[in-house]
Amino acid sequence: MRLLVLGGTQFLGRAIAASAIGLGHAVTCAARGLSGSAPPGARFVAIDRDRPDGVAGLGRERFDAAVDVARRPDQVRRARAALDGHVGH
Repeated sequence: MRLLVLGGTQFLGRAIAASAIGLGHAVTCAARGLSGSAPPGARFVAIDRDRPDGVAGLGRERFDAAVDVARRPDQVRRARAALDGHVGH
């Protein structure tokens, strides 16, 4: 499975990404990258969800599923809108 973890460089997001890698999934961690790094085996893509075009770094990629660990509803809404049609679950 191709899994996108929004905010996968610290705390819960990093743990989810590491677990998914351990299960054999292809994991992309998308975050600012200021407070940590993606776990070994994950691909890192720099994004900034405080900007209106903040997830543009993901381009037209497709993922089977996404996990978002944001604590701000506005960031979740923007990411969901930007990724509509690019993520299965």
